[in-house]
Amino acid sequence: MDDLLCAFPDTAALAEWKEALAQHLTVEDKGAPERFLGMDMVWEEGQVQISGKSAITSLADDFMINKPAAIPYLIIEDSAELAEIKPFQILVGRLLFISRMWRPDIRYAVNQSVPGYPNLEYRTSEKDAG
Repeated sequence: MDDLLCAFPDTAALAEWKEALAQHLTVEDKGAPERFLGMDMVWEEGQVQISGKSAITSLADDFMINKPAAIPYLIIEDSAELAEIKPFQILVGRLLFISRMWRPDIRYAVNQSVPGYPNLEYRTSEKDAG
């Protein structure tokens, strides 16, 4: 099993759960996480603050968009060739993840403006349309 993040109301409940789980699996307590599933976690006075700063910074660095530009752009080495679609798909996917996790205002606007979102049907060809 990969990592598992669990929360308990008190340390007694945590200890009881770990003991029960340890009867079936090897359990390793790694303490309070600093990052989990793209979320940054800052622990203060028994509370946690969650943000997506590192996910946004990583996206900006990966796609070289960490400096302001007047017009968004894609870097294409040979202007006669079309840009590869895979990096664009990755960028859009990561932007959708960030907007859904960290910008509920954007998520709400998209849900209101796109009929059927997020239950859109994706088809790869006219044949799939039936």
